[in-house]
Amino acid sequence: MRIIKNIIIILIIKVFSLFAVDFIDFNLSIPIGGSYNFLNASINENNFVQTPSLLIPISSLKSGISFEIGVLAQLGYNFKLENSVLKSTSTMIDFGYYMYPMAINYNQNIFGNDEVKSTIIFHTINIGGIQKFYLGNNFAIGLGGGVKIPISYTFDNIESKLNNPLTQNNKGNLNYIKALYDSRVIPYIKLTLESFFFVHDNIALNIGMYISYSIGMNYNVYKLNEEVSSANNVQYTEYYNKLNSSSLGVGVVLGASFGRVNPKLQN
Repeated sequence: MRIIKNIIIILIIKVFSLFAVDFIDFNLSIPIGGSYNFLNASINENNFVQTPSLLIPISSLKSGISFEIGVLAQLGYNFKLENSVLKSTSTMIDFGYYMYPMAINYNQNIFGNDEVKSTIIFHTINIGGIQKFYLGNNFAIGLGGGVKIPISYTFDNIESKLNNPLTQNNKGNLNYIKALYDSRVIPYIKLTLESFFFVHDNIALNIGMYISYSIGMNYNVYKLNEEVSSANNVQYTEYYNKLNSSSLGVGVVLGASFGRVNPKLQN
């Protein structure tokens, strides 16, 4: 029994010596990039008898590319590792503002040469976590995930609501979002690759890239069908069976890091 206790104590000491908390790690990060929206729509093509001009716009809904940007603060602990390659790792919260776009394109007529390109921009609060692995002196790989919480949106849909596949308001607050969408949050995962350039012992500028995948907003199809029906002056009609999306984002990361000591000073 004493041998087992001694082994446990030795293991605990080894673990704490391996992961000794060295510094607070604080990063300011600005991701800037493009997002490709994967639209997933299902419609009832037999329900357009009263509104035949709606069939082409709704049935031609398709994905698009749009711009995204965020301002994030990352705060956590940096653990020094006794490894010549993997110098340290940081466990951090990832919090801030994120402009999440949902690009939606469609054709206005059967010829398909009059395409409408529109984007719903959700203003969200980003809440998540990220684990960063610092390799060598100036490089880091980050694996993170969390949720974006929509608080409002803007929609650049300037077309008339008549014969329009999306008749929602051009601006929506939190209450309207809750009514129009079944989703309350936008889950995401991301990978970051960053290089750090120290300008002081514990201050660095960083540049890198990111790739992310988000599960977008899922429409409340009853509410959506109700609004489309009302805009076209017909009784409630089930045009949509479902309408939702996901997205793939790729871009650059610009930022600054505070707290983590330049590994070259520790060699």
